[in-house]
Amino acid sequence: MTERGNKTNVSDTLLAELDVQLKEAEELTKLKKSAHGSTRSTADYSWLVSKPATSYQMNQMHRLELEQICYKINPEECGRVINRFRELITREPEPYELPEIFKAVLQSVMQERPKVETMKEKLAKSAYLASNPHRRTRIHPHNSEDTDESSIELP
Repeated sequence: MTERGNKTNVSDTLLAELDVQLKEAEELTKLKKSAHGSTRSTADYSWLVSKPATSYQMNQMHRLELEQICYKINPEECGRVINRFRELITREPEPYELPEIFKAVLQSVMQERPKVETMKEKLAKSAYLASNPHRRTRIHPHNSEDTDESSIELP
């Protein structure tokens, strides 16, 4: 599969996870509200009022921003993002909090990537090592009864 196809699959998977968690959070919020309302001892006539079902709708600009960030996630990081996101939402946040939590998880995973050394940094490092020959090798003799060998440590 091409790199672009992989990136698209990762982005679609991550955004689908967010959508599922948003729906679950909405259902949980509705259940909490209905359970709280059923503890009243008076008659409930709320069923007579026709209210449209309100659900959280993420701002389209915010969704596009999340899509762009998801596109930067590598396929091998996808599982880590989902696991961390699920761990963070175990405290059952409100639906409107989920996109910000998701964004924070995406950014933290990208920040944990190992730093890629540029060619300029590699050349500077090798020039430094070449100019400091004393830094290259350190010899540490052991005064052990079992061995008479020396220990050589390379950077």
